[in-house]
Amino acid sequence: MMRKPYKKADDIVDAIYTAVSEVPREALMKREAGGRLPKPRRAWLPRMPQFQDASQQKAFGNILKFMALVLVFTLVARGAAGATLAKVDAVAPYPGEVIEYVSANGTVQAAASLPVDAPAGLTIQEVPVAPGQAVKAGDVVAVLDADEVAEGRERARLALEDMELNLQKLERGEAYDGSGLVAAQNALAWAEQDYTNTQTAGSAAVAAAQTALDEAKSALDALRKSAAAAPPPAGSDPAAPDAPDDSAPPAPAGPSPADIAAAEANVAAAQTALDNAVRDADTALQGAARAVETARLNLGSAQMGDTEARRGAEDAAAQNALDAEALRLDIAKQLAAIAAYDAVRDGTLNAVADGIVLEVAEAGAVTGEAPVALIAGTQGGFIATADIPRQDAAKLASGAQVDVFTSQSYYGMANQSTGVLLSVSEPSVEGMARVRVRLPEGEWKQGEAVQLAAVLSRQNYQSCVPLSALGQGPEGYFVYVMEERSGVLGTENVVRQVPVTLLAHDASVAAVEGAIFGGMRVISWASKPLADGDKVRVRQA
Repeated sequence: MMRKPYKKADDIVDAIYTAVSEVPREALMKREAGGRLPKPRRAWLPRMPQFQDASQQKAFGNILKFMALVLVFTLVARGAAGATLAKVDAVAPYPGEVIEYVSANGTVQAAASLPVDAPAGLTIQEVPVAPGQAVKAGDVVAVLDADEVAEGRERARLALEDMELNLQKLERGEAYDGSGLVAAQNALAWAEQDYTNTQTAGSAAVAAAQTALDEAKSALDALRKSAAAAPPPAGSDPAAPDAPDDSAPPAPAGPSPADIAAAEANVAAAQTALDNAVRDADTALQGAARAVETARLNLGSAQMGDTEARRGAEDAAAQNALDAEALRLDIAKQLAAIAAYDAVRDGTLNAVADGIVLEVAEAGAVTGEAPVALIAGTQGGFIATADIPRQDAAKLASGAQVDVFTSQSYYGMANQSTGVLLSVSEPSVEGMARVRVRLPEGEWKQGEAVQLAAVLSRQNYQSCVPLSALGQGPEGYFVYVMEERSGVLGTENVVRQVPVTLLAHDASVAAVEGAIFGGMRVISWASKPLADGDKVRVRQA
């Protein structure tokens, strides 16, 4: 009676055992007679509870079914969760060598490009050559309008004559004129001499007038003395006897009052003459003094003007010298222009050397500053030029080896060759420097595109990771490290962001410094973007 319920419970146990056991299901199918499991597999069944009551057996069976469903749902949930996780590759940090390269796209050109020039303003009537064509020295590369050549030469000759005349004027210059200063100096000397003469004449006139006054005064004094010494006239003295003494000689008569009055008039006239002489002498001397002062002021002005004139003459001479030097350069250019016209007098423009035509103007064009044709000399070889950043250019030096690729490829390709760095230019405003690399012998073509690469540094580092493992954010560089953690669904792989310092890198390897160690697993590839704390699964090889 109890056998049938027992079998039902046994079937449930078999299902659970199949789900959780590591024994293959095929082994479970090999039952003994009576539907029992092999004894080694049923060793644990005696420990299972044996229910005599049908309701207990049913309840226990329901519990086992529920547990089986929970297990199935857990497995399904883990599978579904795993399907949405990012797949990753992880590597351990390792010691390695970082080789820093700089690479740039370059262009091949002839090392010796020879221009074929012509005077500006001439019409190109015919072009018998084409780019890539080999030419010999003297071959015609362009035919010009001969009438325009003759007319242009004549204009150049007339311009040259005008330049030479202007040069003669500049070389002759203007002599310094110091006659104004000399005239002022002479005028002052003459004024000073006039002053001296005026002073001497005035003094002589005053002295003569003084002498005349003195003489007039002396004459007046003599008359007055004579008048005082003369006897009084007869009858004028009461004490004198009434009858004259005829025996005594008569006394001399004294000066008359009229004589004295005339002498006094002479003194007054001499005094007036003296006063006039003094006044005239002073007036004349003052005029002469003013003339001397004026002459001195004029001399000062003349000296200042002479200084300015001398300085101006020196400046003019210096400017003339500069203008003359510039004009000599213009004359040299004009002579070269005339020689250029003479070189194409017959209207033909010829190759200057053996080589390959790189560029040539089109028929109907008008010549200008650019050459009519450009020829690559066959003996000069080829170079490649490229622009690289300023910071990389600072690490290069002339003579360094440069890898050259004839296509956009990488190291180790069969089309690799080695060139030599010739020069590095000063950086431009944009921060780029032009490098020139001499190419090895080979079949290079003008304008061919190449890739140039040069080693900047080689160094070994203790901690290296693939360059793809390196990330960069607002706070700097970082890597993702994968760690195992226990979760609801079992052991899970979780990524953690670790800040690092980038020491150096090349095209595939980055040398870093930070809290990473040899036993860590660094994410080198992920199927989608990661964030700190994301769960991931390792991609199977």
